[in-house]
Amino acid sequence: FGEMAILEEQPRSATAIAISEVKVLNFNRANFELLMTKNPMLALKILTIFSVRINDAKRRLLILLMDDIQGKVADVFLMLYEKMHAHSDFKEIVLNVSQHDVAEWCAQPVGEVQKVLNTLSKSGKIELYEDKIVIHNIADFQRIVAQKRKPNS
Repeated sequence: FGEMAILEEQPRSATAIAISEVKVLNFNRANFELLMTKNPMLALKILTIFSVRINDAKRRLLILLMDDIQGKVADVFLMLYEKMHAHSDFKEIVLNVSQHDVAEWCAQPVGEVQKVLNTLSKSGKIELYEDKIVIHNIADFQRIVAQKRKPNS
């Protein structure tokens, strides 16, 4: 959307390609501020988007700060579980991600992450598929993360 660029009065750095005819709106800071003051629900929605982005960045940083690769993998599982808004008591969950996706979240080589995932699979904690990972007991991964997370993070 580019709202950060408008607020910071910086050029937008992304590009988009339309697959059909579109209309494009061009905002400057003055008309963006007017839009926000005249539409408080829109302003609230944008604040909510900012909040989600900040929380996502904070959550990703927690994963990156962890030294242990098994802890990183476990924390990625927890992060994805949290993003599913899964605050239920279900033990088994399905994450629609690949091993490559997990490696990207961990910022670790795919081969190293695959070793961890294979170990977890052999121990019966997860099932690996090409496009999903089934976690049998998310509490196992909550314990791993609690043990491996640095006290200051």
